[in-house]
Amino acid sequence: MYVDTELNCVFVLLLVKLKRHFVFRSHLFLVFELLSCNLYDLLRNTNFRGVSLNLTRKFAQQLCTALLFLGTPELQIIHCDLKPENILLCNPKHSAIKIVDFGSSCQLGCRVSMYEKLLYYIMNSCHILYCTVYCVLCVRRAFF
Repeated sequence: MYVDTELNCVFVLLLVKLKRHFVFRSHLFLVFELLSCNLYDLLRNTNFRGVSLNLTRKFAQQLCTALLFLGTPELQIIHCDLKPENILLCNPKHSAIKIVDFGSSCQLGCRVSMYEKLLYYIMNSCHILYCTVYCVLCVRRAFF
């Protein structure tokens, strides 16, 4: 699978990086880069009053860029569990974020899991992508 260099930059900047993996006593362990708190914790730290409109815009722009990358024809990945808990700050003093927890993700055109069928039923939509858009709007709304 070929993904151009510009898209690779998006991947490195906006999606969590797997550093290594290993098996110990028949269990697979995944080691990811160290990130800061998630957006839900950030909200909780502000007593659920939200953050500035400027910061909300920065989060939304990065989130949409990451989702556009995941939706490219080369990848066609749907996260399926996008929520504030799965969006982490890279550093507590900066606005850079990364998307984590791809355990429920899927690729378009692959067999649909029970989880996706449930999301499809809940959203009553033509396509699971609407669930991702709905999740983005919910995350954005939580901060504004």
